[in-house]
Amino acid sequence: MVYLTKEHINEQEEAIFALKDIVWGREKADIFKVIWGWLFKNNPFKPHNISCILALNDNTGLVAYILYIFAPLKIYNETIIARWSGDITAHPLHKGEGLRVLIKGLDVPCYPCLGFPNKKGLAISRLVTTGNVYINSRICILDMQGALQAKLKNKFISYFFGYAYDLFSAYWPRIKDKAKDIAIEHIIYFDDRFDKFWQAVSCDYPIIITRTQKYLNWRFTEGPFRYHILAAARNGNISGYIVLRISEKGTLKKGLIVDIFAGANDEKCLDKLLQAALSYFKENKCHVAGCMLLTNKKAYYKALSRNGISIPWFGSHFTGYGKDEKQTAAISNWNDWFLTLSDSDIELWN
Repeated sequence: MVYLTKEHINEQEEAIFALKDIVWGREKADIFKVIWGWLFKNNPFKPHNISCILALNDNTGLVAYILYIFAPLKIYNETIIARWSGDITAHPLHKGEGLRVLIKGLDVPCYPCLGFPNKKGLAISRLVTTGNVYINSRICILDMQGALQAKLKNKFISYFFGYAYDLFSAYWPRIKDKAKDIAIEHIIYFDDRFDKFWQAVSCDYPIIITRTQKYLNWRFTEGPFRYHILAAARNGNISGYIVLRISEKGTLKKGLIVDIFAGANDEKCLDKLLQAALSYFKENKCHVAGCMLLTNKKAYYKALSRNGISIPWFGSHFTGYGKDEKQTAAISNWNDWFLTLSDSDIELWN
């Protein structure tokens, strides 16, 4: 079992891609090829002495590996580089080797290690972690008839229930725009105003991936995916932002709120951002809009509910472990976390 150096990674790239294809299928393997260089191999936050991949080879070649995504994490008054487990991939003929790779990963000198495991990964992670938290997604139905048609393929049922839903929802109260002092800007780059904004509000978020200019640009403007980014500003000063992406699965068109961030109690800003997001999704004929969020800041949930994003939907487990008992205990304070869909690789596979 070896940590692949950059030279070894270049040599084994085709084997890495081939194993991904065998285990996860062609669709996800193709996505992996797109994000591989940006998210893993050339990640600017990766420590120089640590590899992004721990691999296991036998005499037949590559049989299992685990990938790591590195990102700056603020834990109370300290900012460190954390690693996220991107995925564990093991050849079908060597399934037990995935667990060996995971356990060997405990020796990687970069903590904490975090992850959003799938059902199988959660069972494995329980062997090395102290707990997990389940994060629900919330959705808003924008086009009931279109959503039902995409799922059920039955025009009569889709029309009937879609019409009834539209009739009922017409009487729902509408949010009035009370934040006349907030301007919404469509941006393609995070400028230095975002560093000032982060410095001003970060103290209210005990555990969070740092939302600095460098991180935001790497995550949302330098990668292979294109996001619709909206910033909220008062007198030219940033008050918050929201990052959006449209995902299509078959004929279902879903608007994803990939990231949303504002002052901890700035409900007017959050309302303004969500109203702009829903308008964008409606203009692009999305059937539903969704948001995954973990925070103890009530302003976020109030704003989501006011804007109709309140229907519980599928979520994900989040877990992690630290370099010692003290750090593990700190990151297990789930109530102190702020997480959105952007803080994992889940969104990238949609």
